[in-house]
Amino acid sequence: YCFPGMCLRIPYGHDAFRERLYGYFPSEKSAIDRILADMEKCVAKFLLYNLRGRQEQLRPESDLRPLGRYLRDLGCSRELKGVLTATSPLYGIPPDECPLHTHFLVMDSFLNSSWRVDEYTTPLADAFAQSLCELGGELRCNTMVQRILCSGGQVDGVLADNGESISSRKVIFTGHPTQLLSLFQSGSFRPA
Repeated sequence: YCFPGMCLRIPYGHDAFRERLYGYFPSEKSAIDRILADMEKCVAKFLLYNLRGRQEQLRPESDLRPLGRYLRDLGCSRELKGVLTATSPLYGIPPDECPLHTHFLVMDSFLNSSWRVDEYTTPLADAFAQSLCELGGELRCNTMVQRILCSGGQVDGVLADNGESISSRKVIFTGHPTQLLSLFQSGSFRPA
């Protein structure tokens, strides 16, 4: 995260994150400890997110507090609040409206994610293209798909705007969902 006068790289793992925050905010160690402890307790309550160990039931009355109010109640500095809310634009909810549990789930996911792409060395689009090709996929640029070909309830490939028919059992669509159905012949889906 880059702010005026400060750049902070977010490390992998809760312990490394705690130590990094201690280095930047040594006078706020108790608030940092409380935030990370609360995050751990909160995410443990989500059955489908945290599949380890015994699960507790989510208590919405404590987990629906807005993130902004939670950080103010802890007395966090403006700078620490800035670091802790830097991911808010990624999920589109301002800190004063974001339920605490939503932020904790996103933040925990980032901290536990060892497979993050380092945008400094590999842009995300390049990483995606490389992974797709390694898995046997073929990436086509500047080729418009006119139709997704199907038979017997399965995808057979695509018909490109240049008339080329490309066989494939799997097709990844990256357009707006409302455009997807227009690429199939009528009768390709069962009536809803």
